[in-house]
Amino acid sequence: MTNPQKDSKMLTRENIMHLSMSDLSLLSQISSHNSFRSLARLSHVSVSQISKSFEKLENALRQNLAKRSPTGFLLTAEGVHAATIAREVLALMDQMLEIWNSDNKKSSSCLTLGSRGFINAHVAPFLVNLFDKEFPDVGLRFLDFSPEELLLAAFRSAVDFAITLENVSLGERYVSVDLGLTSWVLVARAGHPILQNCIESELKKYPFIRSSYWNGRELISSIDPFPKVPKFFLHESQTAATTVPILLNSNGLSYLPKISVSLQVSQGLLKIIKAPWLHDECKQVYLHANQDTVEAKLLKRVATIAKEFVRNRG
Repeated sequence: MTNPQKDSKMLTRENIMHLSMSDLSLLSQISSHNSFRSLARLSHVSVSQISKSFEKLENALRQNLAKRSPTGFLLTAEGVHAATIAREVLALMDQMLEIWNSDNKKSSSCLTLGSRGFINAHVAPFLVNLFDKEFPDVGLRFLDFSPEELLLAAFRSAVDFAITLENVSLGERYVSVDLGLTSWVLVARAGHPILQNCIESELKKYPFIRSSYWNGRELISSIDPFPKVPKFFLHESQTAATTVPILLNSNGLSYLPKISVSLQVSQGLLKIIKAPWLHDECKQVYLHANQDTVEAKLLKRVATIAKEFVRNRG
């Protein structure tokens, strides 16, 4: 652990404005926790990732923000002050966003759906068809978010709808609807050599493609879905929309939500690898709606279409 030299001046709004939204969010939440583990659990990221991000914050701000111990940490005076300033900056940004949203609602009736890219790509045709028929005066804005970006966007009420692969808390404004289960599957292109000899030891011959994304400060790579199976990672991509073409044009393998590859599987372009040593992981899919901007009737219809989509594709 590095020990950045303290500056003599206390932090101000001005000298932390260069921090990313992820940094500000981390600073604003840190005072409510006494360990990185509890904060990591809330943020749905690893403890090591939170620890590394916090250490980079200390280096960037040249401040010792917390005193570590085997059981957790205690914020220093500088840490308490930095957390207070971060919350003030976020509060000011929220006020600006409310003003911006108020002005835009006067001239626009467009609702924002935030989700992972592959979910947006697959669910968009169904929802657009619904809105064209039943809500013709309302438009849809589809935005692709990493999990961390979505949490920040919801924190600022920047999304009206969100679809997630876990039941995350997006704040008091949002109500959640269980859409059903989607399974995660190991896939390869049709004609892949692994399909002829599908044994565990063969996996290490072929590169795995996993997801990664930028959280505003650093690159984050996904964890190994089944670490006991021998393998090596090579390519990385942020969305399944990029992973699928890589799979179709290489001997790569990837572990993906079935929703993201159901179309290519039905067309015979991709094959799902089934083996006793592969565990079947299923995740709940959730729809979240901002109760301040989404009417109950609209939520009910969107939830119905989304449940049908998950049932047919998941």
